[in-house]
Formats: sequence, C-alpha cells, structure tokens
Amino acid sequence: MVSPIEEIEKCLSTVARLVESYGDDYWPTFERLEKELQSRKDRNERLKIYQRRRKLTKR
Repeated sequence: MVSPIEEIEKCLSTVARLVESYGDDYWPTFERLEKELQSRKDRNERLKIYQRRRKLTKR
C-alpha cells in the first residue's frame, strides 16, 4: 500500500516533467501539490511529538 505522502511525491515528479516539457501552465498544480506534501509532512511530525510525549508519560 502506498502512503499519501508517496502518492503526492509521485505526482510532483510527474507534474515537474509537465512543467519542463509544456511550460508554466502546470506550475499552479505543482505548487499546490508541493504545499499539500509539506502540510502532510508537518502534520505527521506534529503527531509524532504528541505520540512520543504520551509514551513518556505512560512509563
């Protein structure tokens, strides 16, 4: 099973090729995917912080 982050990274790679081949018409799509990727990564990091804290307090 492919994670949503991996899916977005794959899409970014595809759209990057489109921008290189066909120009800036695809740039807004690239930027949107890039923002979504960062948002997902940030969310995962934030969740990990609280998961670690929870593990530490359970001891």
